[in-house]
Amino acid sequence: MKPFRSDHPLYHVKEEIIEWLKNQPFHVLLNFISGQSIKYLRSNQPVLVFSPPDEHYFNFLNYFKKNLQNNAKFYEYKNSFKVIFDYANENSLHFIIQRHFVYPHVLISVDRLYYDYKNRRWKGNREDLLDYQKGLIRIIKPEQLNIKQIFNLIVYCSQMDFTLTKETQNKIKKNLSKEEFDALEIEFLRNQLNKILLSAKPSLAFLVMDELGILNWFLPELTETKNLRPKDFYKNDVFSHCIYSCDAIQENKLSLRLAGLLYNIGKAHDTKIKKDGKIVHLNQDVISAKISYKILKRFQYPQEIINKVYFLIRHHMFYYTSNFTDKAIKKFVKKISQEDLEDLILLRLSDRKIKNYHNVPLPPQIRKLLLFIEREKEKEKELTVKKLKFNGNDLKNLGIPEGPIYGKTLNHLLNKVKNEGLPNEKEFLLKEAISFLSQQGILKENQIVY
Repeated sequence: MKPFRSDHPLYHVKEEIIEWLKNQPFHVLLNFISGQSIKYLRSNQPVLVFSPPDEHYFNFLNYFKKNLQNNAKFYEYKNSFKVIFDYANENSLHFIIQRHFVYPHVLISVDRLYYDYKNRRWKGNREDLLDYQKGLIRIIKPEQLNIKQIFNLIVYCSQMDFTLTKETQNKIKKNLSKEEFDALEIEFLRNQLNKILLSAKPSLAFLVMDELGILNWFLPELTETKNLRPKDFYKNDVFSHCIYSCDAIQENKLSLRLAGLLYNIGKAHDTKIKKDGKIVHLNQDVISAKISYKILKRFQYPQEIINKVYFLIRHHMFYYTSNFTDKAIKKFVKKISQEDLEDLILLRLSDRKIKNYHNVPLPPQIRKLLLFIEREKEKEKELTVKKLKFNGNDLKNLGIPEGPIYGKTLNHLLNKVKNEGLPNEKEFLLKEAISFLSQQGILKENQIVY
């Protein structure tokens, strides 16, 4: 089985962040960007980890305590601290600065690399660099792993699009305990699922869990889809289709990724085998939605997310043809919100990508629907009579009796604003309205005081 491949690049620190840092009083931090940043960079998360030696660490700590900018937040921990900056376009940038000897719950080989910002490359010892270049996760510390540390490694796989070395896999298997897993809090398990789904390549974590034998503990409904092949046009089994759907959804949106993972999960139930041997799934959208609802309840997701995912799965097979008129499309679109419709289309497109249709033009009916949505968005941006800062009430205040002249005047003002540069401000619109009404013989300018 050839897995779906994500198309994200091998991430480095963005050049604009480097340039921004160069111009800061604490620019020396550039020399201490740690390999622990890689897991965040590859998942396109705005986080950098720095590991300066103590002489620099305490200087940085004192500096940020005394010189915190208005747009920054500071959090101090044992042997580390975090600063969150307001960055470009209302985005935040997280800096985690830790003492040099500090390492995360599990230390892997690429964590020991450091970033050479001048030459835009990672540097370190030969063995660690080889792991980076080959995309391998090799554990350094600790020797004995608990179940939470094992999940750290699983999440790293999806965050970095790296695989575990055989040595690391064997170490995990030696430390696996069903009793330890059963004692885990639901909140912890939900957080791990969120981290996986919002990573660069979610499918890898599920493949690793399956290889280790954890998946049946974590998400048994997903294991039921293994080796189930619905129709000829599905190149992989349903399990592969489910996990690669997350990879195919480029939008980093939790509800959409959850729907991508679960919208085919009902295909393990209510199946029918035809005479030609083909497997047909009856009402799989309804069944998948119901199963997903139970799964998300078990993980104790907020009801808002549960409802959103249920809606997307229940309606992802929405019926729409290219024969729809604009009037029919409007009626169809009115039934759901713009955001929900766009998410449903993204879900459908991920399905095509998994089936290797991503180089084939979209079906004409979907193209027509997308074009309609774009046209409606443009219409919303356009200036209309309703958006003028002058309306019928203002005409009434001028003593103008209601009638066709209202529409004629407002359309005249709209034309002036759109085509002749008249400012859409009440003062200018009032003067132009009086002038227009005077020309129509309805009002004399010298009768108006303004």
